[in-house]
Amino acid sequence: MNWALRIMILSSLAVLDLIAWLSPFSFASGESSSVTIDINPTASVSGSRIYLSDVANCEGLKTLCREITGIDVATSPAPGRSQFIQQAVIRGVLQKEWPKADFLVTGAESVRVEASSIDLSADDVRVKLQSAINERMREVKDQVRVQIQRIQSPSLKVRPTQTAFDFSDLAGIAFDDPNWLSKNLVGNRPFTISIYNPADPDDKSNIQTHVTFSVDRHLPVLKKHIPVGQIIGESQVSQSWITMRRGSNDFIQTSDLLIGKKVKLSISQGEPVPARFLESPMAVGRNQIVKMIVRKGDLEIAGKAKTIDQGAVGETVQVVNMANKMRMRAKVVDDRTVEAVSF
Repeated sequence: MNWALRIMILSSLAVLDLIAWLSPFSFASGESSSVTIDINPTASVSGSRIYLSDVANCEGLKTLCREITGIDVATSPAPGRSQFIQQAVIRGVLQKEWPKADFLVTGAESVRVEASSIDLSADDVRVKLQSAINERMREVKDQVRVQIQRIQSPSLKVRPTQTAFDFSDLAGIAFDDPNWLSKNLVGNRPFTISIYNPADPDDKSNIQTHVTFSVDRHLPVLKKHIPVGQIIGESQVSQSWITMRRGSNDFIQTSDLLIGKKVKLSISQGEPVPARFLESPMAVGRNQIVKMIVRKGDLEIAGKAKTIDQGAVGETVQVVNMANKMRMRAKVVDDRTVEAVSF
């Protein structure tokens, strides 16, 4: 064989090798290539989408099979549930993606797809939710505490890929307002919890449940029972964590609002004090001679007045100016002093 003929043969072989090497990619460009897709009768998926590799086996050129089995077939069912995908649906997806392809579809007429799931305990959710609540309550943690008593959910199932929690319902709770929490959050309320795949926001499960909350307030209480009619002194007051009842929002919240008040209704030891159980003691009585201060600008004049009404500190009463016998209004400063508010 002469060298020219040998070179021609080698060149022809090289071209054939190049065609053979390029042939796996001809499928992607729409040219004819033959593969067999064998549909399985059952399949299990863990993500949010079902791919052909989840439900079928591919026989033929490996490069082509890798490309084919990456086809997105459908949305996967919810965790713990299943759905059927007909062979005709899969065939339709293949024909749409590669209309000129030569493929054979065999196997089951339909595949039953189940979404693999893991059981998530109510306690797992409670720990995550409690942590999120504590984070939002840093500014008021000395005044109020919110605890999760119970999460009601017969079945908490998520995909293995779903590891992150989102509690969007927390956005509607006024965690910086102890009064709002006492009035509105106590007890059982519906709650939506989202658990998702951090790498794929579409891979998400929404769980509808009910959460039972308790709210504790740090409030002033009486160290011991004080009879009706007596004045509360500083030594008789302490602070305690009190569990709130639904709608309870009328308690005295600071010690300075409790000290010096007169007990109007019986108050138990260690219990929070409703504002309506107290009254301000009368500092001045009727027909009492008191010192009266009159202020006008920087000028201050002191004189004497006679009370017409009785009144507690801070209240306004009618008095008679002893100097000119004029009737006027004055604010009670203490048990011996008033300050004119009209003259």
